[in-house]
Amino acid sequence: MDTLSHTLFGLSLTALRRPGTGPDEAVTVRAVRWTSVLGANLPDIDVVLLPGNPVNQIVYHRGITHSVPAAVVFAGLLTVFARWRWPRARSRTVFGWSLVSVLVGHLFADLITSFGTRILLPWDNTFYALDWIALTEPLIVLPLLLGALVAWRRPAAARRWLGAGLAAAMLFIGYRGVTHEVLLRRVVRTYAASGPVLSASMQPAYWRLTRYEYVVETPEAFRLGAVHPFGTPSEYAVYYKPLRSDPVVRAAESDPALGPILRFARHPLLTYTPGPDGYLVNITDFRGGFAFRFRLHLVPPAVAATAPGG
Repeated sequence: MDTLSHTLFGLSLTALRRPGTGPDEAVTVRAVRWTSVLGANLPDIDVVLLPGNPVNQIVYHRGITHSVPAAVVFAGLLTVFARWRWPRARSRTVFGWSLVSVLVGHLFADLITSFGTRILLPWDNTFYALDWIALTEPLIVLPLLLGALVAWRRPAAARRWLGAGLAAAMLFIGYRGVTHEVLLRRVVRTYAASGPVLSASMQPAYWRLTRYEYVVETPEAFRLGAVHPFGTPSEYAVYYKPLRSDPVVRAAESDPALGPILRFARHPLLTYTPGPDGYLVNITDFRGGFAFRFRLHLVPPAVAATAPGG
């Protein structure tokens, strides 16, 4: 999810907190809102820490900083910051809502995209993704932004307006989730009627309310198409796989340099072209409606260099 959405999610989540009483309430509210906004963005600190190589930015992003243990660490750091900045704020309250902000405002928000996140690190290095929403969804951003703007203009009613924006965004996410599950089952049933389906995934098309793009992997090919809530799957492209017995494909799949890319990939297609000193291997990772492309210079038996390709 984009940075603006994370920020607005973190702020809007504070509307779920029941107001307290006492002289420390006003400063606690201020501390909770600021630490929640920061907490909803802190996991993306790995973008700053990672080397500038585009492959690293794609493949290694959403690593340990996007895990549940890291969420607890971030909440603790934000609580320490709040104790320094707002000494009278209630630390237990700040810690609890900072943790909620990291878990929901960032980890959950990334989990429902097609990029996913490695939420179970360090025990499990798998990218988990629900594919419910596109990376940026205007119908999530707009209600959250509207609620935040009105809350800023009307501080006395801030909790009500932040809550209204959050409720509208969550209703839309719920719609996306239900529609995704119904349509994905429809796609799988359609293709399973004519042969085995190895895997399938789908996500909403960018800036489209009812169009969903899917990828179905069969033993022979990757089949790309689109489906609408009131329509049948419509295939628009087929990419055939190379033979698994191909020695170049086997060498590329077993090379350590390709391991991180294949762990990130959802539906990887390997193709290659011969060169003067080896093979240029192209790895295309199909996801609903778009593809990531990487290139690997394979010089048997070693890899000379890796770089992303377009």
